[in-house]
Amino acid sequence: RRRHTRYWRDWSSDVCSSDLLLEDIHPDQRPIVILRASNEEDVVHRKEMEQLVAARNGTLFVLAGPRSKFGGDPFRSDLMLQAVPDIRSRHAYICGPHSFEYAIERSLRALKVPTAQIHRERFGI
Repeated sequence: RRRHTRYWRDWSSDVCSSDLLLEDIHPDQRPIVILRASNEEDVVHRKEMEQLVAARNGTLFVLAGPRSKFGGDPFRSDLMLQAVPDIRSRHAYICGPHSFEYAIERSLRALKVPTAQIHRERFGI
């Protein structure tokens, strides 16, 4: 069982198994879940995610709004490190469109998160 787990999910696609992964996480893993959407109304299944994260002693961040709200890139490495100070000791599970996954992975690599701790669920969108 991995001690530290985190994942991102882009709700523009509802084909990820991220919520299934979250259901398998033990509360001592304290997941940090980051959701990204263009606006608050696009954050589907929010209540369900809030409940799943809370039941696992985790933290939920919702990054909703235009990219300009986040200085152009909501997944800049400095913002990620601020939100998740122990980022280098965590596993990252990423699911979403290619550009979404690429932006997150680029920042994780800049933060020196080991490649073995970065997991992507790829699909054809």
